[in-house]
Amino acid sequence: MGTIEDLTLPESEGLWIPGQVSPGPHFSNGADRRINVAYITTMRELMNDEGVGQTRYAGKRLVGTAEHMANELQQESDFERLYNLVLIVAEDVEGYRNGEDYLPPFPAGRPWDEDAYTVIRNGGTALNYTLDSLVHNHASMWKAERKAVEKRREMKIEWEEGLSRLLDKHNVDVLLSDSLMTIFGLDIPEDRGMFNRWTDRMLNVHPAITEGKYALLGDTPTVDALTRVHHGYVDVRDEVTGKRYRKSVEPRDRTGASLFVIDRGIDTGKVIMDLEATMIFREDTPDSLRLRNYLTKNLVVVQGLIKYASMPEYQDSIRLGREQRQTDLYLPGD
Repeated sequence: MGTIEDLTLPESEGLWIPGQVSPGPHFSNGADRRINVAYITTMRELMNDEGVGQTRYAGKRLVGTAEHMANELQQESDFERLYNLVLIVAEDVEGYRNGEDYLPPFPAGRPWDEDAYTVIRNGGTALNYTLDSLVHNHASMWKAERKAVEKRREMKIEWEEGLSRLLDKHNVDVLLSDSLMTIFGLDIPEDRGMFNRWTDRMLNVHPAITEGKYALLGDTPTVDALTRVHHGYVDVRDEVTGKRYRKSVEPRDRTGASLFVIDRGIDTGKVIMDLEATMIFREDTPDSLRLRNYLTKNLVVVQGLIKYASMPEYQDSIRLGREQRQTDLYLPGD
């Protein structure tokens, strides 16, 4: 097994600007061995009071996950030495229906507008551009298909494979999912969809811990954290019927976040890092707790990605992904 430093890359003819299609089979530039990460979420996460932009809670300025990564990339740190942020993917259907390929997540007048321009290091060079210049809308039309099960499945496969091509187009090594509400690989053959190429290179950040006695899995971890501490129960979805029921649990006065490798289950992948550090107050609402938990979530994302880059099994996965991407560039007919 090698290290990230062993991921040698061909020489580049020039510096590649993130958010644009790479002009050749290289990654950022020939001397840069950084890991290219893409962030995928929904447009509601980009445009509402959470996600990529700045958020505000109790009059204080908080920072969304992708913006936090961008800010970290301005610092001389382990994270900056290891990573580039090269793409932000929004999967909403709405952008597709409006005939828009790109939807700006930083419209004028929003709280983060004044700080929209971000400096991100790339190949040792500081580049100026806006985070919204990295956004690409990859519409999940399969979610709008409610009746035809087989058609929905085929549309899901096409969406996953289209996402894979989009990531390869931008020379992405690792995909970070945040509040996507999509189960990759569900009812999809192993030789199709994202798991065909991206096994061990898809990560998810979840706003609760996902292992042990105090794990909160599924799509309502913030609400569950509140009902657990105040009422001693969480809502659980029956795996067979899909119906929700209340499960009695031991009260817990805190929550947190986890970064894990995506597998075919729901929040069941191998945990890279978790931290249960956000206290729950009596006056908390789901919104206030969710926003305060960003402090823990952002820490887990950056420190977890640093740890991920140091793990030999995932270094091998990144290396194999780069080799496969280079091979595909020279396939006949491509």
